[in-house]
Amino acid sequence: MSDKNIFDTKDGYIDLKGMQERVDKKNAEQAEQVRKNWESIRVKAEKKRRDSTQLFMKALKSEREENEKKRAIEIEAEKEKAIAEVEAKYESKGVKSEHTKQMDNAYRSLLDGLGLTKK
Repeated sequence: MSDKNIFDTKDGYIDLKGMQERVDKKNAEQAEQVRKNWESIRVKAEKKRRDSTQLFMKALKSEREENEKKRAIEIEAEKEKAIAEVEAKYESKGVKSEHTKQMDNAYRSLLDGLGLTKK
């Protein structure tokens, strides 16, 4: 096929309608390719955003859990400290704590076992 057959009609005129159809077809193909490329870019960007969000949420969750553990440990330490202070205060006034009572009973049992208690 020669260029003359592509562009000329049988009457010898330039086939503008055919040229326009070919241009329109080529433009449509290019537009479709651009759309596919943009869709591919959009899908990749969405996946990257989703992955980044998941990673960020995992980091936040991990930090929150770590802070909750730290808080629980600190609360427990403060409770023990407060209990020890209260028990020490009452021990100094002659009121025995549960720990002191347990120790007294253990010593008493030990002395009984050795036969050193008064009966």
